[in-house]
Amino acid sequence: MRILLITFNYPPKVGGMENMLFQLVSHWQADHVVTVIGPHGSDAASDSMTPVLRPTKKGLFWFFMAALSNSLKRLRAEQFDVLFAGSALVMPLAVFLGRMFNLPVVTQVHGLDLTYPNRMYRAAIRRLLPHSNLVVANSANTARLAIGSGVLEKNIKVINPGLNFAEFITLPDRERVRVKHRFQGKKVILSAGRLAPRKGVSEFIEHVLPSLHRNHPDLLFAVAGGNPTESLAHREDVISRIRLAVKRINGADHVRVLGRVPRQELLELYAAADLFVLPALPTAHDVEGFGIVLIEAGAAGCPVVSTRHGGIPDAVVDGSTGVLVDPGDWEAMAAALSTLLAEPEAAAAMGRAGRQRAETNHDWSIVGREYLAAISNLITPATRIPE
Repeated sequence: MRILLITFNYPPKVGGMENMLFQLVSHWQADHVVTVIGPHGSDAASDSMTPVLRPTKKGLFWFFMAALSNSLKRLRAEQFDVLFAGSALVMPLAVFLGRMFNLPVVTQVHGLDLTYPNRMYRAAIRRLLPHSNLVVANSANTARLAIGSGVLEKNIKVINPGLNFAEFITLPDRERVRVKHRFQGKKVILSAGRLAPRKGVSEFIEHVLPSLHRNHPDLLFAVAGGNPTESLAHREDVISRIRLAVKRINGADHVRVLGRVPRQELLELYAAADLFVLPALPTAHDVEGFGIVLIEAGAAGCPVVSTRHGGIPDAVVDGSTGVLVDPGDWEAMAAALSTLLAEPEAAAAMGRAGRQRAETNHDWSIVGREYLAAISNLITPATRIPE
């Protein structure tokens, strides 16, 4: 199969969308021909793996100009089986090219790309997204958003994101990394990911940590992640909000704001933590599309506590791999965390269930094949390009 992927979200940009598309390409390219029309920048790993055609200037305008030009050149010079739009943002270009070259169009939707508040953007989504031959949603909630944008349910496929389980087969030594990160004698709750307001971290610090710390004086809350500096939708200084919340509760001795950490250090933090929390909240025109960090924490054997917001119920089996509470129900969240801290055997059982689910359902080798099967259904034997 020959796939032309058009995306504004790709390394060296950092984020869940970027990593997801990079991982799909890395698993497809072994047996298929994949060409990527990507954003400005250069990443040695991604660019050497498969062709990535990029603009020479930063910015959305220059991306679309280069994406149109590079796509036309490739489509006129080569034959492709399918156009893959990496998000709803680039879907209009893919639909235009699909009509022009009589190719099926697959659009990946993530959540935020369907809720962005610009009126012209939303109108374009409602008008053009239904022209995709297939819309792949990262969660059941994102699928509902796509239906709300006019896509027929029969044209939607829900495929949850994946991870490289090989990273988690041999976990870092827990006691060693606890010493390294000065976690000895502490009950560690970890939260990680790109820090957007919807993550609810500052609210969690103010509304949950005071009572939790009173009941568990040896508690330490560690936050790993940076501000969403490369996001089109967010430019907030969330880390400053978090530090202000820490100051308000006089929590400097039991909260550590780590900032963005290297991948290997994040794996160490997963292994060292007793619990993982994602206290996501509904915010205007934003949504947690899935919550891949919940799957990663589970892969490390760390039980999770989160909220029934957005696509998170797809990521957590409530009562099995973790606990879900209603968004903003801080009392219930504090109770869930306190119970798991007090019952390490129950917490360990949830961690084992999360690890099993991550390996069985979410490895990229499994997820990548699910994508290919869905895409292949769009291509008839008469139109398939010989390899």
